[in-house]
Amino acid sequence: MKTYIVTLVLSLFLSSVMFGQRPPSYDPSTTITNIEHVVCPANHEVSDHYVPPSKTKSLLKKKALTFVPTYSANTPQEVITAIETRVFPLLEESFTSPVPINVSFDWITPETVGTLASASPSGYNVNFVPYVQYANVFYPLPLAEKIAKRELNEPGQPDLSINVNMNQNWCYDCDTPEEVGDRFDFVSTLYHEVYHGLGFVAFANVNDEGLGFQTAGGLSTVYNGLLESRTGIRTLEIESGTEELANFFQSNQLFFNLPSAGRAKVYAPNPFEGGSSISHVDEAAFNNTESALMTPSSSRGEVERSAGIATEMMYDMGWLYTYILHDEEDLTVEKAIDQDFVVRATIESDNGYIADSLKLVYTYDDGLMEEVIVDFINVGGDNFEATIPARNE
Repeated sequence: MKTYIVTLVLSLFLSSVMFGQRPPSYDPSTTITNIEHVVCPANHEVSDHYVPPSKTKSLLKKKALTFVPTYSANTPQEVITAIETRVFPLLEESFTSPVPINVSFDWITPETVGTLASASPSGYNVNFVPYVQYANVFYPLPLAEKIAKRELNEPGQPDLSINVNMNQNWCYDCDTPEEVGDRFDFVSTLYHEVYHGLGFVAFANVNDEGLGFQTAGGLSTVYNGLLESRTGIRTLEIESGTEELANFFQSNQLFFNLPSAGRAKVYAPNPFEGGSSISHVDEAAFNNTESALMTPSSSRGEVERSAGIATEMMYDMGWLYTYILHDEEDLTVEKAIDQDFVVRATIESDNGYIADSLKLVYTYDDGLMEEVIVDFINVGGDNFEATIPARNE
Protein backbone atom coordinates (compact mmCIF):
# COMPACT_ATOMS: atom_id res chain seq x y z
CA MET A 1 0.00 0.00 0.00
CA LYS A 2 1.27 3.49 -0.87
CA THR A 3 1.73 5.62 2.23
CA TYR A 4 2.38 9.23 3.13
CA ILE A 5 5.13 10.02 5.64
CA VAL A 6 4.34 13.42 7.13
CA THR A 7 6.66 15.80 8.93
CA LEU A 8 5.62 19.19 10.31
CA VAL A 9 8.13 22.05 10.02
CA LEU A 10 7.78 25.42 11.74
CA SER A 11 10.01 28.50 11.48
CA LEU A 12 9.84 31.08 14.27
CA PHE A 13 11.03 34.65 14.67
CA LEU A 14 12.67 33.54 17.92
CA SER A 15 14.47 30.25 18.53
CA SER A 16 12.19 27.76 20.19
CA VAL A 17 11.69 24.08 20.85
CA MET A 18 9.04 22.26 18.83
CA PHE A 19 7.09 19.07 19.21
CA GLY A 20 3.89 17.55 17.89
CA GLN A 21 0.79 16.21 19.54
CA ARG A 22 1.96 12.79 20.60
CA PRO A 23 5.41 11.22 21.04
CA PRO A 24 6.14 7.60 20.13
CA SER A 25 5.16 4.94 22.67
CA TYR A 26 7.60 5.26 25.55
CA ASP A 27 7.65 3.74 28.99
CA PRO A 28 5.48 5.54 31.56
CA SER A 29 6.84 8.65 33.20
CA THR A 30 9.55 8.01 35.77
CA THR A 31 10.49 10.42 38.53
CA ILE A 32 13.63 10.71 40.64
CA THR A 33 13.63 12.72 43.85
CA ASN A 34 16.00 13.61 46.71
CA ILE A 35 18.06 15.82 44.40
CA GLU A 36 21.30 17.19 45.84
CA HIS A 37 21.32 20.98 46.08
CA VAL A 38 23.66 23.16 44.05
CA VAL A 39 25.64 25.09 46.68
CA CYS A 40 26.58 28.73 46.14
CA PRO A 41 29.44 30.04 48.31
CA ALA A 42 30.13 33.60 49.40
CA ASN A 43 32.99 35.66 48.03
CA HIS A 44 33.86 38.18 50.73
CA GLU A 45 35.54 40.63 48.40
CA VAL A 46 33.53 43.82 47.88
CA SER A 47 32.41 44.49 44.29
CA ASP A 48 30.63 47.37 42.60
CA HIS A 49 29.42 45.21 39.72
CA TYR A 50 25.90 46.08 38.63
CA VAL A 51 23.66 44.46 36.00
CA PRO A 52 20.44 46.44 35.45
CA PRO A 53 17.13 44.86 34.48
CA SER A 54 16.99 43.83 30.84
CA LYS A 55 15.73 46.56 28.52
CA THR A 56 14.59 43.99 26.00
CA LYS A 57 10.81 43.87 25.98
CA SER A 58 9.53 40.40 26.69
CA LEU A 59 8.18 38.68 23.58
CA LEU A 60 6.51 35.93 25.56
CA LYS A 61 2.91 35.39 24.53
CA LYS A 62 1.78 32.83 27.09
CA LYS A 63 0.94 32.95 30.79
CA ALA A 64 3.79 34.13 33.02
CA LEU A 65 5.14 31.96 35.83
CA THR A 66 3.06 31.76 38.97
CA PHE A 67 4.99 30.93 42.13
CA VAL A 68 3.33 29.40 45.18
CA PRO A 69 5.87 29.69 48.02
CA THR A 70 5.88 27.88 51.35
CA TYR A 71 8.21 29.27 54.03
CA SER A 72 9.78 27.75 57.11
CA ALA A 73 8.17 29.13 60.26
CA ASN A 74 11.24 31.20 61.19
CA THR A 75 11.41 33.12 57.91
CA PRO A 76 11.38 36.89 58.60
CA GLN A 77 8.72 39.03 56.94
CA GLU A 78 11.34 41.19 55.23
CA VAL A 79 12.67 38.03 53.51
CA ILE A 80 9.18 37.04 52.35
CA THR A 81 8.52 40.55 51.05
CA ALA A 82 11.79 40.62 49.11
CA ILE A 83 11.10 37.27 47.49
CA GLU A 84 7.52 37.99 46.48
CA THR A 85 7.85 41.63 45.40
CA ARG A 86 11.42 41.75 44.06
CA VAL A 87 12.63 38.26 43.09
CA PHE A 88 9.62 36.51 41.57
CA PRO A 89 8.77 39.45 39.24
CA LEU A 90 12.24 39.15 37.66
CA LEU A 91 11.47 35.54 36.68
CA GLU A 92 7.98 36.37 35.45
CA GLU A 93 9.51 38.61 32.79
CA SER A 94 11.45 35.72 31.25
CA PHE A 95 9.52 32.45 31.61
CA THR A 96 6.03 31.06 31.16
CA SER A 97 4.19 28.00 32.43
CA PRO A 98 0.53 27.01 32.65
CA VAL A 99 1.31 25.12 35.87
CA PRO A 100 1.95 27.01 39.14
CA ILE A 101 5.40 26.35 40.58
CA ASN A 102 5.44 25.32 44.24
CA VAL A 103 8.54 26.64 46.03
CA SER A 104 9.81 25.35 49.37
CA PHE A 105 11.92 27.98 51.18
CA ASP A 106 13.96 27.31 54.32
CA TRP A 107 15.79 29.92 56.43
CA ILE A 108 18.64 27.91 57.93
CA THR A 109 22.10 27.74 59.41
CA PRO A 110 23.97 25.60 56.84
CA GLU A 111 26.65 23.07 57.68
CA THR A 112 29.18 25.05 55.65
CA VAL A 113 29.75 28.49 57.14
CA GLY A 114 30.67 30.19 53.86
CA THR A 115 27.50 29.18 52.04
CA LEU A 116 25.13 31.87 50.84
CA ALA A 117 22.34 29.58 49.69
CA SER A 118 21.56 26.34 47.85
CA ALA A 119 18.78 25.09 45.62
CA SER A 120 17.63 22.37 43.23
CA PRO A 121 14.53 21.06 41.48
CA SER A 122 12.58 18.73 43.75
CA GLY A 123 12.73 15.99 41.15
CA TYR A 124 13.27 15.00 37.54
CA ASN A 125 10.84 13.38 35.10
CA VAL A 126 11.49 11.30 32.01
CA ASN A 127 9.13 10.22 29.21
CA PHE A 128 6.16 12.19 30.47
CA VAL A 129 3.38 12.40 27.88
CA PRO A 130 2.00 13.72 25.66
CA TYR A 131 4.43 16.54 24.87
CA VAL A 132 7.92 15.34 25.79
CA GLN A 133 10.50 16.49 23.24
CA TYR A 134 13.30 13.98 23.89
CA ALA A 135 12.79 10.38 24.96
CA ASN A 136 14.84 8.92 27.82
CA VAL A 137 16.08 12.30 29.03
CA PHE A 138 15.40 13.65 32.52
CA TYR A 139 13.73 17.06 32.72
CA PRO A 140 13.72 19.14 35.93
CA LEU A 141 10.26 18.95 37.46
CA PRO A 142 9.20 22.60 36.91
CA LEU A 143 10.19 22.39 33.23
CA ALA A 144 8.60 18.97 32.78
CA GLU A 145 5.33 20.31 34.18
CA LYS A 146 5.48 23.33 31.88
CA ILE A 147 5.94 21.12 28.82
CA ALA A 148 3.39 18.52 29.95
CA LYS A 149 0.89 21.26 30.87
CA ARG A 150 0.01 19.46 34.09
CA GLU A 151 1.32 18.65 37.54
CA LEU A 152 3.60 15.62 37.63
CA ASN A 153 3.97 15.34 41.40
CA GLU A 154 1.36 15.31 44.14
CA PRO A 155 -0.71 18.53 44.31
CA GLY A 156 0.88 21.02 46.67
CA GLN A 157 4.22 19.22 46.81
CA PRO A 158 7.27 21.43 46.09
CA ASP A 159 8.61 21.64 42.56
CA LEU A 160 11.84 23.27 43.72
CA SER A 161 13.50 23.93 47.07
CA ILE A 162 15.77 26.71 48.31
CA ASN A 163 17.82 27.02 51.48
CA VAL A 164 19.25 30.40 52.53
CA ASN A 165 21.87 31.11 55.19
CA MET A 166 20.19 33.21 57.88
CA ASN A 167 23.58 34.24 59.29
CA GLN A 168 24.84 36.21 56.29
CA ASN A 169 24.74 39.99 56.27
CA TRP A 170 21.93 40.61 53.78
CA CYS A 171 20.45 43.70 52.18
CA TYR A 172 16.82 42.97 51.29
CA ASP A 173 15.66 46.17 49.57
CA CYS A 174 18.75 47.45 47.79
CA ASP A 175 18.99 48.27 44.09
CA THR A 176 22.59 49.43 43.62
CA PRO A 177 26.05 48.35 44.83
CA GLU A 178 26.29 51.63 46.75
CA GLU A 179 23.19 50.72 48.76
CA VAL A 180 24.40 47.17 49.35
CA GLY A 181 27.86 48.26 50.49
CA ASP A 182 29.75 45.41 52.17
CA ARG A 183 26.62 43.28 52.54
CA PHE A 184 25.25 40.61 50.20
CA ASP A 185 22.35 41.48 47.91
CA PHE A 186 19.53 39.13 48.86
CA VAL A 187 17.57 39.63 45.62
CA SER A 188 20.54 38.71 43.40
CA THR A 189 21.21 35.58 45.45
CA LEU A 190 17.59 34.39 45.37
CA TYR A 191 17.32 35.21 41.66
CA HIS A 192 20.34 32.91 41.15
CA GLU A 193 18.84 30.15 43.31
CA VAL A 194 15.50 30.11 41.53
CA TYR A 195 17.37 29.55 38.26
CA HIS A 196 18.90 26.43 39.82
CA GLY A 197 15.48 25.35 41.03
CA LEU A 198 14.02 25.75 37.55
CA GLY A 199 16.66 23.43 36.14
CA PHE A 200 20.02 25.18 35.80
CA VAL A 201 21.64 22.04 37.21
CA ALA A 202 23.92 19.34 35.79
CA PHE A 203 24.06 15.65 36.63
CA ALA A 204 27.80 15.65 37.33
CA ASN A 205 30.12 14.12 39.91
CA VAL A 206 33.71 12.95 40.24
CA ASN A 207 34.20 10.40 43.03
CA ASP A 208 37.21 9.71 45.23
CA GLU A 209 38.46 7.10 42.75
CA GLY A 210 38.65 9.74 40.00
CA LEU A 211 35.64 8.47 38.02
CA GLY A 212 33.08 10.80 36.45
CA PHE A 213 29.33 10.20 36.59
CA GLN A 214 26.41 11.90 34.82
CA THR A 215 23.48 9.52 34.94
CA ALA A 216 20.71 8.20 37.18
CA GLY A 217 19.35 4.82 36.19
CA GLY A 218 21.42 5.04 33.02
CA LEU A 219 19.83 8.33 31.89
CA SER A 220 21.01 11.91 32.03
CA THR A 221 19.39 15.36 31.82
CA VAL A 222 18.42 17.84 29.14
CA TYR A 223 21.09 20.17 30.61
CA ASN A 224 23.83 17.55 30.21
CA GLY A 225 22.64 16.85 26.69
CA LEU A 226 23.75 20.31 25.61
CA LEU A 227 27.26 20.10 27.08
CA GLU A 228 30.28 19.60 24.86
CA SER A 229 34.06 19.93 24.85
CA ARG A 230 36.05 22.71 23.20
CA THR A 231 36.38 20.47 20.12
CA GLY A 232 32.64 19.69 19.98
CA ILE A 233 32.58 16.24 21.58
CA ARG A 234 29.26 15.90 23.37
CA THR A 235 29.50 14.99 27.03
CA LEU A 236 26.84 12.30 26.61
CA GLU A 237 29.12 10.54 24.13
CA ILE A 238 31.42 9.78 27.08
CA GLU A 239 30.58 6.74 29.18
CA SER A 240 29.50 7.47 32.73
CA GLY A 241 31.67 5.99 35.49
CA THR A 242 34.96 6.57 33.66
CA GLU A 243 38.17 8.54 34.05
CA GLU A 244 37.51 10.07 30.63
CA LEU A 245 34.31 11.68 31.87
CA ALA A 246 36.07 12.87 35.03
CA ASN A 247 38.67 14.55 32.82
CA PHE A 248 35.87 16.22 30.86
CA PHE A 249 34.31 17.56 34.04
CA GLN A 250 37.67 18.94 35.23
CA SER A 251 38.97 20.21 31.88
CA ASN A 252 38.15 23.92 32.25
CA GLN A 253 37.09 23.54 28.61
CA LEU A 254 33.42 22.55 28.80
CA PHE A 255 30.68 24.45 26.98
CA PHE A 256 26.90 24.63 26.81
CA ASN A 257 25.94 24.44 23.12
CA LEU A 258 23.33 27.10 22.43
CA PRO A 259 21.51 26.59 19.13
CA SER A 260 20.12 30.10 19.64
CA ALA A 261 23.32 31.91 20.70
CA GLY A 262 26.56 30.00 20.10
CA ARG A 263 28.31 28.50 23.12
CA ALA A 264 28.59 29.42 26.79
CA LYS A 265 31.56 28.22 28.83
CA VAL A 266 30.55 26.39 32.01
CA TYR A 267 32.43 26.15 35.28
CA ALA A 268 34.64 23.03 35.09
CA PRO A 269 37.61 23.53 37.45
CA ASN A 270 40.23 21.01 38.48
CA PRO A 271 39.74 19.64 41.06
CA PHE A 272 36.02 19.06 40.71
CA GLU A 273 33.86 21.07 43.15
CA GLY A 274 30.91 18.98 44.23
CA GLY A 275 27.64 20.93 44.26
CA SER A 276 29.11 23.70 42.09
CA SER A 277 31.06 22.38 39.09
CA ILE A 278 29.21 22.23 35.75
CA SER A 279 26.04 23.78 37.26
CA HIS A 280 27.31 27.34 36.77
CA VAL A 281 28.72 29.43 33.96
CA ASP A 282 32.48 29.92 34.07
CA GLU A 283 33.76 32.41 36.63
CA ALA A 284 36.67 33.69 34.55
CA ALA A 285 34.61 34.04 31.37
CA PHE A 286 31.55 35.75 32.87
CA ASN A 287 32.54 37.48 36.12
CA ASN A 288 31.82 41.22 35.95
CA THR A 289 29.78 40.83 32.76
CA GLU A 290 26.04 41.07 32.07
CA SER A 291 25.96 37.25 32.43
CA ALA A 292 27.55 37.14 35.90
CA LEU A 293 24.39 36.05 37.74
CA MET A 294 25.01 32.31 37.28
CA THR A 295 28.73 32.28 38.10
CA PRO A 296 29.56 29.99 41.07
CA SER A 297 29.99 32.64 43.78
CA SER A 298 28.69 36.08 44.66
CA SER A 299 30.61 39.00 46.11
CA ARG A 300 29.58 41.55 48.68
CA GLY A 301 28.07 44.58 47.02
CA GLU A 302 27.34 43.14 43.59
CA VAL A 303 23.82 43.50 42.19
CA GLU A 304 22.35 41.55 39.26
CA ARG A 305 18.87 42.12 37.86
CA SER A 306 19.31 40.21 34.59
CA ALA A 307 20.67 36.71 33.91
CA GLY A 308 22.26 37.29 30.50
CA ILE A 309 23.39 34.13 28.71
CA ALA A 310 21.79 31.91 31.37
CA THR A 311 18.33 32.85 30.12
CA GLU A 312 19.25 31.66 26.62
CA MET A 313 20.54 28.41 28.13
CA MET A 314 17.21 27.89 29.87
CA TYR A 315 15.32 28.64 26.66
CA ASP A 316 17.31 26.02 24.76
CA MET A 317 16.54 23.45 27.47
CA GLY A 318 12.84 23.96 26.80
CA TRP A 319 11.75 27.03 28.75
CA LEU A 320 10.93 28.62 25.39
CA TYR A 321 8.62 26.15 23.70
CA THR A 322 6.39 25.73 20.66
CA TYR A 323 3.78 23.00 20.23
CA ILE A 324 2.59 21.72 16.83
CA LEU A 325 -0.64 19.98 17.76
CA HIS A 326 -2.37 17.75 15.25
CA ASP A 327 -5.34 15.43 15.38
CA GLU A 328 -3.68 12.15 14.47
CA GLU A 329 -3.05 9.46 17.04
CA ASP A 330 0.51 8.83 15.82
CA LEU A 331 3.29 10.91 14.30
CA THR A 332 3.37 8.52 11.33
CA VAL A 333 0.04 7.82 9.61
CA GLU A 334 -0.94 5.77 6.56
CA LYS A 335 -3.43 7.11 4.03
CA ALA A 336 -4.55 5.83 0.63
CA ILE A 337 -3.00 7.94 -2.13
CA ASP A 338 -6.04 8.00 -4.41
CA GLN A 339 -7.76 10.64 -2.28
CA ASP A 340 -6.78 14.04 -0.89
CA PHE A 341 -5.24 13.96 2.57
CA VAL A 342 -5.92 17.09 4.66
CA VAL A 343 -3.47 17.66 7.50
CA ARG A 344 -4.68 19.93 10.28
CA ALA A 345 -2.45 21.50 12.93
CA THR A 346 -2.80 24.00 15.74
CA ILE A 347 0.22 26.05 16.85
CA GLU A 348 0.87 27.13 20.41
CA SER A 349 4.04 29.14 21.02
CA ASP A 350 5.58 30.89 24.00
CA ASN A 351 7.00 33.65 21.81
CA GLY A 352 4.92 33.73 18.64
CA TYR A 353 5.60 32.49 15.13
CA ILE A 354 5.50 33.59 11.50
CA ALA A 355 2.21 32.23 10.22
CA ASP A 356 3.18 32.01 6.54
CA SER A 357 6.36 30.07 7.38
CA LEU A 358 4.59 26.85 8.36
CA LYS A 359 5.35 24.09 5.85
CA LEU A 360 4.26 20.49 5.37
CA VAL A 361 6.92 18.10 4.09
CA TYR A 362 5.78 14.73 2.71
CA THR A 363 6.99 11.87 0.57
CA TYR A 364 5.71 8.57 -0.87
CA ASP A 365 6.82 4.95 -0.67
CA ASP A 366 8.10 5.01 2.89
CA GLY A 367 10.40 7.91 2.21
CA LEU A 368 12.03 6.50 -0.93
CA MET A 369 10.71 9.22 -3.22
CA GLU A 370 11.70 12.89 -3.27
CA GLU A 371 10.23 15.13 -0.58
CA VAL A 372 7.45 17.55 -1.50
CA ILE A 373 6.87 20.80 0.41
CA VAL A 374 3.50 22.56 0.57
CA ASP A 375 2.32 25.59 2.52
CA PHE A 376 0.00 25.40 5.47
CA ILE A 377 -2.96 27.78 5.15
CA ASN A 378 -4.25 29.65 8.16
CA VAL A 379 -7.93 28.80 8.64
CA GLY A 380 -8.51 31.00 11.66
CA GLY A 381 -6.67 31.82 14.86
CA ASP A 382 -3.76 29.40 15.37
CA ASN A 383 -5.34 26.69 13.19
CA PHE A 384 -3.79 25.57 9.91
CA GLU A 385 -4.50 23.13 7.11
CA ALA A 386 -2.43 21.70 4.25
CA THR A 387 -3.58 19.30 1.55
CA ILE A 388 -1.64 16.44 0.01
CA PRO A 389 -3.32 15.97 -3.35
CA ALA A 390 -4.53 12.57 -4.51
CA ARG A 391 -2.39 10.58 -6.95
CA ASN A 392 -3.90 8.47 -9.69
CA GLU A 393 -1.84 5.25 -9.88
